[in-house]
Amino acid sequence: MPLTPQVVVVGTGLSCALGRTAPAVLQALQAGQSGLAYHDLHGYATAVGRVHAALNPHNLLMPIDRGVALALDAVSQMPTIPLPERTRAAVYWGVGIAGAQTLQSSFGQYFAQEGQAKFSAWTVPMIMPNAAASLIAQRYQYKAGAITLANACASSAMAIGQAFQAIRSNALDVAIVGGSEAMLEPAILHAWARMRVLAKTLPAQAAQACRPFDADRNGLCLAEGAASMLLMRADWAQTLGLEPCGEIRGYGQSCDATDLVAPDIQGQLAAMQQALSDADLRVQQLGYISAHATGTPKGDACEWQALRALFQDQTLCPVASIKSALGHTMGASGAVAAVLTLAMLQQGWFAPTLHLKKPTGSEAPLHALLAGIGVHLPQAEFAMVNAFGFGGSNATLILKK
Repeated sequence: MPLTPQVVVVGTGLSCALGRTAPAVLQALQAGQSGLAYHDLHGYATAVGRVHAALNPHNLLMPIDRGVALALDAVSQMPTIPLPERTRAAVYWGVGIAGAQTLQSSFGQYFAQEGQAKFSAWTVPMIMPNAAASLIAQRYQYKAGAITLANACASSAMAIGQAFQAIRSNALDVAIVGGSEAMLEPAILHAWARMRVLAKTLPAQAAQACRPFDADRNGLCLAEGAASMLLMRADWAQTLGLEPCGEIRGYGQSCDATDLVAPDIQGQLAAMQQALSDADLRVQQLGYISAHATGTPKGDACEWQALRALFQDQTLCPVASIKSALGHTMGASGAVAAVLTLAMLQQGWFAPTLHLKKPTGSEAPLHALLAGIGVHLPQAEFAMVNAFGFGGSNATLILKK
């Protein structure tokens, strides 16, 4: 039986509210900066995280939605590699709500003109959930598949995990993976506000609006962004002279099968246990956990209880949520966290949960929660990334330095 291939990461790309590349975002995290800014939703005062970098139009002969533009921007940051066999190269991409910018603009025109507006002939291709994956595959001629996953906030982590499994099983040699999200449009924001899950804030305090694990948290902050990875068999990387920046070591996924929006401890625990088993690791070997924690009381508490159940009587490793600094990028959040966690493993420095001042009793002990400033752990070799979404979708990745 052939040996199971090792799956390495040979390039990453990133665009989020804190910057356009992983090194730039990591530098901002080390400085304790926040990418959140005040936004008033007709009296519902919240904060959002926007990407301010200019996005390359990529010389396309068709218009594209902002979410797709973010995806192509992230992928363009990765190295272009010579592939003799592109029928064994695929794209796996995650999205939450696709085509939000196009939908907002098109239907705004339609109703403003009482049904007389003439949509662009490109409207339908622009709002297809698989537009990003298809255009990425087209650009790089990856012909083994353009697979789109739409499982809410777990989407891009699942895209990474399923591509990892495909390469490890010898079905593929190479995959471009990641996720993108651009839903900061008036109608979408209003819909989220109606759910009463968005953080409320004052203008002067907007940068601190997202406070995962804190007793004073009052909701999540929506953000846009995209992140990508180039995954490859380790022997291919060596042949091509590429230096890996990390390794995907394990993956777990589950479905709560209990509620459309409420999280479930057992479902999240199952994903984490499966990922550790897949990586053949014990919890004591984890150096850091990038929590999904969005800043909602129920969601944070559920994940913390699942983590306590995972570690049982073992001491928890440092746990933090980068959403406190850049907001919740929804379908892209798992990939964003994975790219940044790989960068942290390389540097041996791990980001904290910003604005964490009063951890609630159920989320003690404090020493496990990174608060305010990060921690140097040069010996850390493995990290866990959680991504949990509506619909009970749970995904966990294990990354190796």
